[in-house]
Amino acid sequence: APARAFAGDAVPVSVVVERTGGLANREDREHQENDGVVTVRLIDTRGTESDVDDVVLDEREVGVDALRKPVRLEAISEIEGTVDWVVEVSDGSTDDGAAELNTENNRRALAVEIVDRPIRVLYVEGGPRWEYRYLKNLLVREESIDSSVLLLSADSSFAQEGDTPITRLPADAEEWGRYDVVVIGDVPAAFLSEDQVSQVRDLVSRRGRGLLWIGGPGYTPGAWAGTRLSDLLPMVEPGAVSAWSGGRLVVEPTGLAEALSVLRLEDAVDEEGGDNNASAAGPLDAWPEGLPTLQWVQDLGRLKPAAEVLATASTGGVAGQDGESVWLPAVVRMRYGSGQSLYVATDETWRWRRGIGERYPERFYVQLIRMLGRGAVAVGDERARLTASTRTAIEGDAVVFELDVADAGLLPGETKEVAVRVREADELLGGDAAPTDAGVEVRLTRVAVDGPVDTTGLGAVYRGVWTADRAGVFEARPVATTLAALEVAAGVEVVSPDDELRRPEADHAKLAALAEASGGEVVPLDSLSRLNEPGLIRSVARRVADDRTESVAHSPLAFALLLGLLAVEWSVRRAIRLA
Repeated sequence: APARAFAGDAVPVSVVVERTGGLANREDREHQENDGVVTVRLIDTRGTESDVDDVVLDEREVGVDALRKPVRLEAISEIEGTVDWVVEVSDGSTDDGAAELNTENNRRALAVEIVDRPIRVLYVEGGPRWEYRYLKNLLVREESIDSSVLLLSADSSFAQEGDTPITRLPADAEEWGRYDVVVIGDVPAAFLSEDQVSQVRDLVSRRGRGLLWIGGPGYTPGAWAGTRLSDLLPMVEPGAVSAWSGGRLVVEPTGLAEALSVLRLEDAVDEEGGDNNASAAGPLDAWPEGLPTLQWVQDLGRLKPAAEVLATASTGGVAGQDGESVWLPAVVRMRYGSGQSLYVATDETWRWRRGIGERYPERFYVQLIRMLGRGAVAVGDERARLTASTRTAIEGDAVVFELDVADAGLLPGETKEVAVRVREADELLGGDAAPTDAGVEVRLTRVAVDGPVDTTGLGAVYRGVWTADRAGVFEARPVATTLAALEVAAGVEVVSPDDELRRPEADHAKLAALAEASGGEVVPLDSLSRLNEPGLIRSVARRVADDRTESVAHSPLAFALLLGLLAVEWSVRRAIRLA
């Protein structure tokens, strides 16, 4: 789970179930209705008072086919501060019927820091198109968003709108850093200087902010081809993007949108007819029927390998002008460094207002903005940050530590290496290291970020590899005094496969099916004497038609090889006058 999240945001928790407990033997399993199915729950412990019951925030059923695959749970907290949650796995069996060798690993505690402040959004637009008129009103009206809106085509007497009005674009990294999400509409690339383009790129890649593009008929994305922000666009050729307007288009979300808890425009309804959390529904269940169609969507062409499609636009099975149905990416997401970039390939979501008002466009954009803003609260505004490539590693795994020093004054500019000390701790990022554990020193080497390492002007990034050689909880902290004073640290839990992962119990049903499929027979343990019966264990060795047997003594190839060697020897002897 993320270490931090906004209050009121859907906090995603990813759970991987390695093994189910199983039951003791075949006879017990025959009485188990949901053999191999476990329930994964996300629980709010609500403290330790005896009069406070635990609250189940979310739960999912996991079958055998979903083992070792991420299962997504989510919950919303309005309480500011650290919330203590527990993930619990249960197969519903009693203690007498369970065959688990280890029941202590069925629960895992996690803590999430909830930050209660508005998401700070900067919306930059070229002209007052319809999408701008409704989106800027939405941003101002939404209480969980603090917006600054800048219309570049307006004259000097125009009063710019937003909760925190501005009159110009941010001029340096500090001013850009005030925003969690930057929205770029149909804006000419020339309005941003080269320094501002680099600052936006750094804002996303190193500071975890979100960038939302809204395509338009004028400049976005074509005008941004060849700039440093073109790397944050999901299409391979921004200059080749064109508008497809061969008919009305129907927009639908993909399964990835469900996993990310976005594009849920409709509330799910439970079996009793009451409103339910939309997260319990699939992407199409949370998508309204009869949504007004769009008149045009950009054809983005070939997408980059890292691009992920959250929604598609199609002719809904109706042939377009070329006689074939059309499928186009409408909302595309791409990870870039510590942040995210999201591209919306149309500016016609305002058409969804027809007959219903602002509900659908509002949910569409607010959910996307909250998803993009998660990276900002997760990374924070630290002067230096140490992260590990994984929070849980297996013995023998390589863990990559990355130290991002945003404040260039913390280290001399010529520093090429930084040392961090990794040693065992009492608990993950909280307990003091064991007094007898001196730890191991890992050297982190400076790496290039957005160009040569000596020209970024924004601190530096260092990376190094540590091998998890034993199980336990470990903390990594920089050795340098200036960094140690900031309490910069990263925690890693190293685990080793236990006996439960070996599943020592036999699956008799599968063994019997394997024997039947291969023409064999199941022999019970009390009838092992039958193994001596002739023909019970069949020989499956066969001579195939391509087998060839040839004596080396009568092989023409062997004779030719021998003759060649003799000829070479005779020639050498003639050359040195020995023959």
